Parts: sequence; C-alpha cells; structure tokens
Amino acid sequence: MSTDNRRCGYDTVFLDRRLVLHVIFKHIQSKSKVLLNKRFASVDHTEKGVIVHCEDGSSYVGDILVGADGIYSAVRREMWKCADVIQPGLITEAERRCVSSEYQVLYGMSSATAGLYKGNYDVTYMKDRSTMVITGKENTVYWFIFKKLDRVYHVGEIPRYTKEDAANFAEQNLDINIEKEPKVTFGDIWRNRKCYTLVATEEASFNTWTFARFVCLGDAVHK
Repeated sequence: MSTDNRRCGYDTVFLDRRLVLHVIFKHIQSKSKVLLNKRFASVDHTEKGVIVHCEDGSSYVGDILVGADGIYSAVRREMWKCADVIQPGLITEAERRCVSSEYQVLYGMSSATAGLYKGNYDVTYMKDRSTMVITGKENTVYWFIFKKLDRVYHVGEIPRYTKEDAANFAEQNLDINIEKEPKVTFGDIWRNRKCYTLVATEEASFNTWTFARFVCLGDAVHK
C-alpha cells in the first residue's frame, strides 16, 4: 500500500473500525439521535410511514426504514414479508437462497512486527490459500488468511467457527511467507496477535434492494 499522496492528496491509511466510528460520531451535531443498544425486532409498514419496534419494547416512527445490517439482515427479512403480502412472487426462492460460502478467512490485528512497516501492503498467493497483510499507523498489522473450503456451502449450512477452531487454523498456517527480505512469516505476526476471528466468507447478490418504504444497503444486498 503506497503512502504516495500525489493522486488523492491524502496518504492511504488502514485503521480499526472502532476508530472510524469514533470519528464519525464526533462529527455528528445531534448526538441525541444516535441510539445505542437498540436491536431491531419488527416493523409496521403503512401508506404514511413505518413504525420500527425494538426488542426492548421501544418504537420509532419514520418515513422509510434503511437496513445496513449485514448479510443476515433483519430489515431485509421484514422487507420480504412486506413484499410477500403486497406483491406475491416478487421475492423468488432462488433469491432467498442465494447466500453461499466457498472460502473461510482468519483475520485479526497484531502489534508491530519486525520487518513490517507503516504503508506496507503484502499479498501472498498459493493454491487454495492467499493472504493479505496491511501495516497501518504505529505499525499495527491487519491481516487476513483466506482458504478454500472443501465445497460450496449454501444458506442454512454455512459453517460457524469457535475460538479453538480459529487457533487451530492459525497453527496450520504459521509457515506462510509474508515478506521475503527481511523474511517475515505468518507465525511472526501470529505471535504478536491482539485479536482474531475465523469466519466463513458469505457471498450474495440479491435482486431486490428496495421495496415500498424499505431500503437495504451494503452487505444486506451485495456481499
């Protein structure tokens, strides 16, 4: 990853999601409108608007409901329910089952590791495996190891992994070369780990992104 800023006027950076959220929140003027610890439960959809109900019993009235709530989107689920009533057949069985997974990825963060420096962007390709390692501010290392699964898994059967699964996966990949000179292996990065997670990498491209007063964004419609 080049730190050359001639093209954009800014250096390229890679940082924690929590830091991005902190910066965004700091610049919101009406902070009272940001409600934390609210889990979406259901929605009443009418000609005049939507009433969103949360699991804690609270409800909120608005004009539209926007769901940027990930591949297993609860908002998308409610949108489908609404479409089934108003326009039966719009959401096909193929669309409902389009989520699949062909790869798994172990990803995490490590503290500064000898041989890796701010601005480095290292990719290694192997048969059925690849890595991506990005070194950010204060030489914090953000890393990913992708591995092809034994087959394509579909919605309802996509694997879930434990911390023990993740650690075992890492141990099986310690010898992967990240840098040639000076030599850096994934084992070097793993020893400095701060956090890590193993997940199946879901893929999906839904046909229906909006319906009535519903809108879905991001992974909720295109993962």
